[in-house]
Amino acid sequence: MGSTRYIPRVAKAAGAKRRLDDIVEPRFVRIGTRRTALRLEPIFWAALQEIADARGQAVEELLRDIVPPPPPRNLTSRVRVAILAQYWSADDNPRFA
Repeated sequence: MGSTRYIPRVAKAAGAKRRLDDIVEPRFVRIGTRRTALRLEPIFWAALQEIADARGQAVEELLRDIVPPPPPRNLTSRVRVAILAQYWSADDNPRFA
């Protein structure tokens, strides 16, 4: 709660005063039998929901498909890369064809 981590220096130099905690949304999710925290920006949470809806899955089911058990130490990076791969795939998303 009392975190003092701030956004990168470049944004700070541009006059931004928001804290990192205001930018990312931490959520607890269950991947397999393990409950873990996942911190993503709101746009990534929205993308996860959109992909899950398109597949007819819940977000936690989608995460089980993306993340091998047990969840890796770089879980957030793994999820971000999977989201980008989904959106960059021309077969799955004609907007980028």
